[in-house]
Amino acid sequence: MKIFISDTELTNTFIEDKGLKDLFRYPGFKALETNDWFDEDAIEVDLSNPVLDGREVTLPFIFTTKDALNTFLTLMNDNEGSHDFRFEGIWGVFTLFLVEETKREVVEELTYCTFKFLQNGYNYYETVYDLSCNATTSQDDFFMDAKKIGDFGVWVLEGSKAEVLKIDGNKPQYVEDNPEEQGKTYSFNNPYNTKSRVMNLKCHMGMSLNDFLNNFYALLHALIKTGSRECSMFGKTFSCYYKGINPSDLTIIDNDYIWFDFTLSLQTCLSTNSTHSAKIININIISNGDLTYNTQGEGVGLTIAKNGDLIVNGFNEDKYKIINGNLIYNGN
Repeated sequence: MKIFISDTELTNTFIEDKGLKDLFRYPGFKALETNDWFDEDAIEVDLSNPVLDGREVTLPFIFTTKDALNTFLTLMNDNEGSHDFRFEGIWGVFTLFLVEETKREVVEELTYCTFKFLQNGYNYYETVYDLSCNATTSQDDFFMDAKKIGDFGVWVLEGSKAEVLKIDGNKPQYVEDNPEEQGKTYSFNNPYNTKSRVMNLKCHMGMSLNDFLNNFYALLHALIKTGSRECSMFGKTFSCYYKGINPSDLTIIDNDYIWFDFTLSLQTCLSTNSTHSAKIININIISNGDLTYNTQGEGVGLTIAKNGDLIVNGFNEDKYKIINGNLIYNGN
């Protein structure tokens, strides 16, 4: 496989076997606004504009001559900062900034060097891949947004079914921690509300290089769209959002066939398509005694009585708690 930095082809320079897998390691999103409501399952996440976080890329090089190594180091130290890397057969340009050399080993005439880079932005091409995907699998028990994961050419491997089907933890409605009493007192909704958790699914793709590139970027595009992903896996339905793709193996066979094993991480959340129970949040009493707050849901409000009590308007009952500055109501 030929390697180019800008317009310069690197001669006598190679990438170690399986060494390109970091090019397909994609992190989760940058920090998202979340609320972990005690009266809702999982967590509420603002997925209106999710963007991928930055990433490091580690590449293990083999230099067959000293001149090849010196040429590479000269290019890396030309005061240009980042450099555009291209790898024959791999779509796109990878703009990388060299951070450090993490390993070096000399075996006779060969020099093995592993370098860590930071990548400037991303360049998967939304106009290049075909969402129909030519290479598919018969995996038909895993749907994401009503599309079979097999339509992306993905197999979900053994062990992932147990990861999906294991029970979610239950979240306490309220925790009372009296410093003068031993232990803590917990109360729970009935039925219980479940905690959010991350599912790590072991996956495999095996197909021609071009089909792999097309399908991989189509899958990535489907995962990082706005809103929650609505999934049905092995008979269980849930909402979730993308947390990362971590490759364990990427083998290129005869420059044309890809064997790719990876872990797909998804975190359960409230569906962005659903409505939630009414809440009064961000309560503030300002210096003149007026009250400011925000509402989530319809028909709720808050006032201050003459005696200083808070009065909840729009509820059928009067049970509520103030937790971290938010008034949370447990009724309808």
